[in-house]
Amino acid sequence: MPACVSSRGLMRSILFLAALAFLVQSALASNSVILSVTPNPVKVQQKITLTAKVTSSGNPATGGTVTFFSGTSPLGDIQVVGNHPAKGHKTGSAVLTVMLDPGSHALTAVYGGTAQSPGIVKSKKVKLEVTGKTASLTALSAAANAQNPQNYDFTARVSGFGLRVPAASVDFADITSNTDLGLAYLDPKTISHGFGKASISKAPGKPAQSVVADFNSDGIPDVAAVDAAFGPSNMAVFLGKGDGEFQSPASYPTGVFTSGILAADFNQDGIPDIAAMSQGSTGSDGDVAVFLGNGDGTFQPAVENVLGTFPVSIALGDFDRDGILDFATVDYFAAKAYISLGNGDGTFRAPVGYAVGGGPFSIAAADFNRDGFLDLAVANGDVSTLSVLLGNGDGTFQTQTVYHTGSQVEFVLTGDLDRDGRQDIIVANYGDPSVGVFLGKGDGTFQDQVSYPVSGNDSGLGIADLDGDGIPDIAVSYYHPSKIGVLRGKGDGTFAAVVDFNTGQSQGFELSIADLNGDGTPDVVSDDINSSISVLLNLTSAKAKLTDVAVPGTSNDIEKIVATYKGNAKYKPSKSRPVKVKGSGAQG
Repeated sequence: MPACVSSRGLMRSILFLAALAFLVQSALASNSVILSVTPNPVKVQQKITLTAKVTSSGNPATGGTVTFFSGTSPLGDIQVVGNHPAKGHKTGSAVLTVMLDPGSHALTAVYGGTAQSPGIVKSKKVKLEVTGKTASLTALSAAANAQNPQNYDFTARVSGFGLRVPAASVDFADITSNTDLGLAYLDPKTISHGFGKASISKAPGKPAQSVVADFNSDGIPDVAAVDAAFGPSNMAVFLGKGDGEFQSPASYPTGVFTSGILAADFNQDGIPDIAAMSQGSTGSDGDVAVFLGNGDGTFQPAVENVLGTFPVSIALGDFDRDGILDFATVDYFAAKAYISLGNGDGTFRAPVGYAVGGGPFSIAAADFNRDGFLDLAVANGDVSTLSVLLGNGDGTFQTQTVYHTGSQVEFVLTGDLDRDGRQDIIVANYGDPSVGVFLGKGDGTFQDQVSYPVSGNDSGLGIADLDGDGIPDIAVSYYHPSKIGVLRGKGDGTFAAVVDFNTGQSQGFELSIADLNGDGTPDVVSDDINSSISVLLNLTSAKAKLTDVAVPGTSNDIEKIVATYKGNAKYKPSKSRPVKVKGSGAQG
């Protein structure tokens, strides 16, 4: 009899637990996301609006993040509009304006869910056709032919604004005598990926870090940079013209020594805002000023969030999964990472600290153990270590795990470098100088650092597919020399030797990567801590060569030679500037 009672009691407990589990599951909302794209089809360098409509249990979602993709390439993260949308925006929507490269695109939107509605959902694919061609540039050079020095070898370098390779032919002509010199085809063995001549925009103060976003909703990327001055600082907002150039900047006062900046929708009204982090002047008066956007490229006066710490780096994330953005900072003197949970109106709660290594200089956030919760990575400059703190999903974090880096590590960034679905970490080792790569195991732990030498004391880092092979590459900026370095990815988490490109600046600091001219190709913004931002537009080039050419006229005559690229399905025609040479004929 007691055994029978015990059995019935156990069955009741099982049924009760099953019913409770069902009620809990029912209480968690089911999510859905629907993507629309307008206009469709579209012409190249025309604004495209991607709108994700997100629902939870059939009602408009009021928080969380949508990531938009073209194929497997992320286009951007947008916060879902909450209960107080700005004019023209709707609760439960996330809107991204972009320009894409010519060709066919399969667009999707992924909603990451929240703690209350944790389901990650993906929209159906929307096919988009982008028609038209992007611009090309042709440059011509001449050299004496080795066998017949009175004749010339002409080389035309054709560069296209895009990741596709320029093809077809180049015509060479003497425009002085109106003589066609011949035709040559672009040689596929000469293909190279790189950047054009840097375009420099003066910035007020000492720009230390910049961020790229579309602040006025015209589909053209804009740039905001902060001024790391030893005194009252400023934020400068550069509205883009769509060609890598910018309008004159508008300035907004910030705190003292403003060295960190983020762009996101902090009050969930559908308009991008800016958070500017200042270190302060006393060691304990650092703050984060939030500038709420008006949607036209201007911003409201700052909402001050005093931290009471000495913050030197800032990272973004929804650390407690309530659908509202939070931020993390590191305090150099306290050797702590701090979490400030967002209230959804541009204000944040008091920071909560977690121990890291000595002299933390940079912080990044990603999900390292694939549990759906954001974790932290911190570069500790004084002790040359990397701290990894796994998140609990409620805004709190576990005790750090420590990895050894190179000498005087200063910056940290995350990404999937070997395309295995696991987040990896890269660091800038200022003292070596080198880039350190930590490949993730997917459980929150990492392989030991593999380092790659670079050409200067490295500071800023970026990760993107810079050459169109589908493999992530690394971009690194230097304090000195005034260059950026690119390490091409091999697809297995290893990298080729660094290749450098001039920025035209006097000193580098950090960098950003984004498409700045609407050709669908990642470009680079370099921050010169002295006075400027520099834009390097991504180019794909190939060469055509015409050899042993007899130029009309004698050695007394000066002939102007031009090369004309005829264009192809992806790139528009272009013509070189004239190159002056002497005629190949003997003097009379």
